[in-house]
Amino acid sequence: MSSVSIQESSLADGGLARLTASLRRSGRRWTGLAIVEAAALGIAVALAAFCGLQLAYAAFGRGASWLGLSGMPVPAWLAGWAPPPLGQHATLALGAGLLVFVAAALSAVIRRQGVPFFARLADRTFGMKERLSTALQLSGDAAGPLNPIERALLVDVEARSDAVDVRRLVPLRVPRAAMAAL
Repeated sequence: MSSVSIQESSLADGGLARLTASLRRSGRRWTGLAIVEAAALGIAVALAAFCGLQLAYAAFGRGASWLGLSGMPVPAWLAGWAPPPLGQHATLALGAGLLVFVAAALSAVIRRQGVPFFARLADRTFGMKERLSTALQLSGDAAGPLNPIERALLVDVEARSDAVDVRRLVPLRVPRAAMAAL
């Protein structure tokens, strides 16, 4: 067995598999962060709706009966907590926030990106000049023996596969909606 075939087999067993696993972890992290952002957006919408309803009710007073939402059902624990419009406003705001959260979280799950997206992102982030995405495409398309250039690329990617840091590729950040909620 030549040194080239040893390197190719170790790439298939280790380097490329580690790289693909890292890119999949990046995708899960990306989706998780998008769901956290959806929760922050839902909270921001709920707070904005509640404050807006309370301010409008305070400004227009009892003259604007539609702001009191008197016919709206309210949970018993919330109805006993405060005078009538507060419970209705809180219920409406919570419903709006929950609706926004569910819609944004579903959108994040539906728009989840795959390994090729994160390979291209890693290429840009770590300055790998399209090596990762090309190597992944080559490994998927490989029907026969690799030519020397393809083999060299795969060996180079194996050497660089440990440089792909999931935390740097998809960093934790404070969602903009959370800042808006504050």
